[in-house]
Amino acid sequence: MNTNNTKFRAGLTLVELVIAMTASLIVVLTVGALLVSGHRSWNDAFEYANGNLQVNSLETMLAFGSVGRRSNKSDYRLYVSAGESYLPVLPSSMFDPEEVVFGDAVEFRYWDEELNADFMDADVTGNAYAFFYVDDGKLMVDRGPYPPGAVGPSGHKRHSSNSRVLAENVESIEFSHTTKNAAGDGKGCVKLSLRLYDPEEERSITVKTATLMRNVWP
Repeated sequence: MNTNNTKFRAGLTLVELVIAMTASLIVVLTVGALLVSGHRSWNDAFEYANGNLQVNSLETMLAFGSVGRRSNKSDYRLYVSAGESYLPVLPSSMFDPEEVVFGDAVEFRYWDEELNADFMDADVTGNAYAFFYVDDGKLMVDRGPYPPGAVGPSGHKRHSSNSRVLAENVESIEFSHTTKNAAGDGKGCVKLSLRLYDPEEERSITVKTATLMRNVWP
């Protein structure tokens, strides 16, 4: 009687090998796609966080807040530009002077030196100014001695040797505060609403912040 012995060889058939390779390829491609997508998202997030709009926005808020918090609550000016002149922003009615008013430039006055005898003079409200305004689509801040200050009696801005660009491609800017008298004196809180545009990214961003000036000087 003949007995047929069936032997099984260990290993993979060609079909099994193709299936295994296909499954492995799918896993590799999926992981690769996830890695590429994650890297691209990280690059986009990095560029978004460190792009011109974010850098300009942060620089503006830091400069505006830092100067404002050091400034004299009783002596600052909000202006509106009229050609090459700057006019103080006044309430619409001298009989009801408490009003929220808007301008496109603001001048803060503050001390930038150590304690001296001038601190004892109540009529002296600072020895330096910082003037925020827009020139040719750029948000600028000029610094100089006070008095005389940033804007002369004729309304023209004085030349400053210390001028700095805070942001470029300004679409719009609006400073606002609440007046307390017919002379346009404010209550010591200035708000800023700034809209910037990035031509490379083709998008805009709106920056809103406020600064509260010192109640007691110095």
